Amino acid sequence: MRNFPVHLIRPLSVKLWGSSKSASIEIPLAPFDLDGNAIQTTIWLENIRLPSTKLSRLQKQQFTFPSNPRNGYIDGSVYIQHAHHPVDVSSILFGILGPLGLPLTVEATMLLDCEGLMDYAATAIRIETIVETEQVWRPVQHYGPAAGDPRIHQGISI
Repeated sequence: MRNFPVHLIRPLSVKLWGSSKSASIEIPLAPFDLDGNAIQTTIWLENIRLPSTKLSRLQKQQFTFPSNPRNGYIDGSVYIQHAHHPVDVSSILFGILGPLGLPLTVEATMLLDCEGLMDYAATAIRIETIVETEQVWRPVQHYGPAAGDPRIHQGISI
């Protein structure tokens, strides 16, 4: 099995929304090429239990999570080459809130061999990015192959 080229995982503007009992984090990735296929996708992390979804209350905190299917796991996935692949998050670290947002580090494993990318081993990733400060928005629904639509990563301000 090959290792997934983790240098291709480059996060764009990250959004956090929901309630403290069921928060979601959307991590759109910069488009990349994998084995001759153009990929435009997003890592979705859902059902996250946090003390708050207010960025000011999350700063300087780290949270650990069990693996799926143990109680308290994060329901994570990424859509690559016609399949949703589990993303098993082990920890989330928030930095100090600044003018651009809240620094975020996610430690996870992409389980790519579950749904069709059998050439790739389970791959540990570390995503370092910033959660945008804008909190009033609704995510655009994501349903697989339509991910090539450039509007898929935009929120709708209300």
